[in-house]
Amino acid sequence: MQELIQKLQEKAGITAEQAEKSIDTMKDFIKSKLPAAIAGNVDTWFAGIANQAETKKESFMDKAEDFLDEAGDKVEDWANAAKDKISGMFDKDKK
Repeated sequence: MQELIQKLQEKAGITAEQAEKSIDTMKDFIKSKLPAAIAGNVDTWFAGIANQAETKKESFMDKAEDFLDEAGDKVEDWANAAKDKISGMFDKDKK
């Protein structure tokens, strides 16, 4: 829902509070034009938009965290391999 609020703010040049009121007005208008049995789905649909945006955000953060974990593991592996090579070079020199 926050994404929709931001879009309204940008496109219409309004405050966040005005954008929220606009969304509520749209929901009420849409619900008034639908049969009562279907009108409740409008709230569910708008809630789904909010959840979907949050899920995308969480999904991105999860992917970023996984990427950073993998990168950290690769750097650690590389550092350990470099340490082993350097240690091996010094061991040869001692013999």
